[in-house]
Amino acid sequence: MKRLIAAFLLLGIVLSLSVCGTLTVGRCHNLLFSDLDRYYQTKESKEPLASLKKDWDKSQPLLMFFTNHQTVNDIDITVNRLLQYENNGQKDEINTEIAELKARLNHLKNSESFSFETIF
Repeated sequence: MKRLIAAFLLLGIVLSLSVCGTLTVGRCHNLLFSDLDRYYQTKESKEPLASLKKDWDKSQPLLMFFTNHQTVNDIDITVNRLLQYENNGQKDEINTEIAELKARLNHLKNSESFSFETIF
């Protein structure tokens, strides 16, 4: 009976961490996507990208805990390149980096979501 209780307790812990990780990734995804969308809505001003960097710096440690480190590092490199292009005024490169960042964020969210593709 003690082993059964311990097994259910461990199963509950694993499931709760999995759900917490999925919710965290989804929340970070939505937060960063809203900053990227705001960049286009405000006629490409600097404020949404500064907000993106601030939100990314808050989200990165949480994502490092729940997801693949290489994917998070790739997103970090893309965010830093995006800010560098914005400081240099390279609009075409900014649009390319935003498209790449959106693709990386979508990949991260899809790889951490509950689906048959991620299980099997």
